[in-house]
Amino acid sequence: MKRRRQAAILDLVDRTAPSSQEDLRRRLTALGFSVTQATLSRDLRDLGLVKASADGAYHRPGADSTPPEVAIARLQHAIAEYLTGVDRALQLVVLKTGMVVLFGPREAALRQLVGGAPSSGTPYQTGITA
Repeated sequence: MKRRRQAAILDLVDRTAPSSQEDLRRRLTALGFSVTQATLSRDLRDLGLVKASADGAYHRPGADSTPPEVAIARLQHAIAEYLTGVDRALQLVVLKTGMVVLFGPREAALRQLVGGAPSSGTPYQTGITA
């Protein structure tokens, strides 16, 4: 029963992004699961679900709740604003920004460039160096 309930929780989180435990509990009840707030809290903890500050909804850890069109627009802006060149050495791609300050207010823009790399199904690592 626990596995089925937790699978239903993950499905609801992926499809509806509930904003409270009560909302999630009502949706589970509609699916035929009788669940207390304490049980739901344990399930959320066991599943590692997090409540995002941007929209207040539960998400899987690391899940980006930003709509793709917004993420693309932000990345395009960061590229236009900060990218000065691109080099390639074997499997390494170097994005040049011309910035040296790594722990100031512009670090967020650099991280946006690095973090905006598309997921192609192959593992990749990102980093910033001076």
